[in-house]
Amino acid sequence: MNRILSISTAATTSALTAALLAAAGCNADRAVGGMFGGGERRVQPHDFVAGPSTSLAEAPDVESASASAPPEDAAVGDPYTADLETPPAVASVGGAEPFVRIDPDEPLPVDGMIGQINGRPVFADDVLADLDGTLRAKGRQLSRAAFEREARTAIAQAVQAALQSRLILAEAERSLTENEWNGVRYMREQHRNELLRKHGMGSLKAADRTLREDTGRGLEETLVRFQEAVITRTYVNRNLNALINVTRRDIERFYRDNLDRFQPEPWRDLTIIVTDTQEDADAVRAQLDAGTPFSELAAGPLNQLMGGGTMARLKGDEPFGRPEIETPMVAAEQGDWFGPVQVQDGRFWFVKIDGIERGPQLSLEDAQASIEESLRQQQQSLRTQQFIRRLREEGNFTDQATMIDALTKIAVSRYAPQAAARR
Repeated sequence: MNRILSISTAATTSALTAALLAAAGCNADRAVGGMFGGGERRVQPHDFVAGPSTSLAEAPDVESASASAPPEDAAVGDPYTADLETPPAVASVGGAEPFVRIDPDEPLPVDGMIGQINGRPVFADDVLADLDGTLRAKGRQLSRAAFEREARTAIAQAVQAALQSRLILAEAERSLTENEWNGVRYMREQHRNELLRKHGMGSLKAADRTLREDTGRGLEETLVRFQEAVITRTYVNRNLNALINVTRRDIERFYRDNLDRFQPEPWRDLTIIVTDTQEDADAVRAQLDAGTPFSELAAGPLNQLMGGGTMARLKGDEPFGRPEIETPMVAAEQGDWFGPVQVQDGRFWFVKIDGIERGPQLSLEDAQASIEESLRQQQQSLRTQQFIRRLREEGNFTDQATMIDALTKIAVSRYAPQAAARR
């Protein structure tokens, strides 16, 4: 298929990952893909939804599931019993392309169709509705130029997230089997009846009114978002999450390769006295035994080291590469000193531990849960990037910049018509 859109891989991956995670949680109120075409046919849940214990294979017919729905308002017509197996009509303008070309020199309608995603129209209000409060406030506060800059940034993020969500949903819809469609119908009806009971005491009109007051969305949009969340979660679980596999060997390898993270080496502050002769070493030892402060002797003439012999923030248990010094140093605690120790060059060392800083030490058993989660996220990120590339290559959608330009122009005319006079 013709690829019309080019998106930054890094930015797209980040946004899509967030969408996938949100979808996997199946929060109906935060479901991805709820921005476009409020009246279009949407798909939903099947066999993998948390909720009733009924499996898809056991799902009753929609007609049976609907039997408990109250007859009130039946004359109004029920948009949720539409034939989900009939594919939605592809919007076509002029017979050539399924979307409207935007001429930047022509005025735009307040809620025009500004593009398409896989044949489904995208209307201005579908995107701007969620930004309405923010854009309205900025339109009252900012100059026209400042408003346009900030509006464009917000709109670009919304368009990108919505595009990705719609591509995921379209992919998920195409993957449904007939049995899964039955599960979709059943679960939609179950949720519809629950909303009618909880928000309308059985009345369609009351439920719609109450939902709008409580959530800002009517009954239809609430059901659409619920359905899209479930079908998207189903797809993500089956085609992405199910492929993630972290073994015990992977965890052990990660632990070994990142040992500093789980068992960080200590830091020590030391004061060191070095003498050239046994005689000077004996003199230092005698004065230390007599109670002379270590720091005083370190700053005195017997010490061959400059600067009073202080060494700060030495990392690890082998900072000198001298086992004869490091073995007693590791055994010593803060405030301890030892010496004289003769090293290979014949000199004599005295070492005092002024301070020790040890980080948290985590065993493999203590760290394995966090390691597994980290490795799962890495695999998910990689598979998400691959998924994004495939969707972009196979998808057919209006150029992202075209939609952003059109929406920004509409937003300026709608929310900041008088902003040019402001400074």
